[in-house]
Amino acid sequence: RAHQAERQAAQDAETARLKERDAAKNADNVSREIPRKDDALKHAEANLAAMDDRMRELAMMQRDNQRDQDEAARRRDAADRQAQAAQEHALRMAEEVEKAKRAADERARIARQREEDLKEQQAARQRVSAEEQALVDQEIKLREQRESLENKEHKLQADAGSFLGRLRANASRGP
Repeated sequence: RAHQAERQAAQDAETARLKERDAAKNADNVSREIPRKDDALKHAEANLAAMDDRMRELAMMQRDNQRDQDEAARRRDAADRQAQAAQEHALRMAEEVEKAKRAADERARIARQREEDLKEQQAARQRVSAEEQALVDQEIKLREQRESLENKEHKLQADAGSFLGRLRANASRGP
């Protein structure tokens, strides 16, 4: 048993020595890795800081882009409102033009109607004037005829008066 214990102790000692050597190697490897890991950590921290800076830049760019998009949307909305207002104005103007055109057509129709009425009135006046002229001419002829008849009547009366005067004179003188 003692032998076995010795052997066990030797094995344990060997195992401990191997573990110690492995631990020393590991410690040596770890101590060599520490500067590299520190460098990698510093590099990673620098990359992280650069990424943070880039993220801030991107966030600012995103805010700027959002602000630009918002401004573009406002301008687009304003342009849309202006276009709609212009379209409504154009429609109103077209309606006004159409209304004015209808009014002008109506005035032209009324003017044509008045011209026709005036032509009819002028034609009627000419007919009336012609009839009046014919009546005036007829009246002039009738007056002339009456004057002629009156002159003839006066002459006849004068002749009759003379004849009657001569007849009386002859009758008073006797046969």
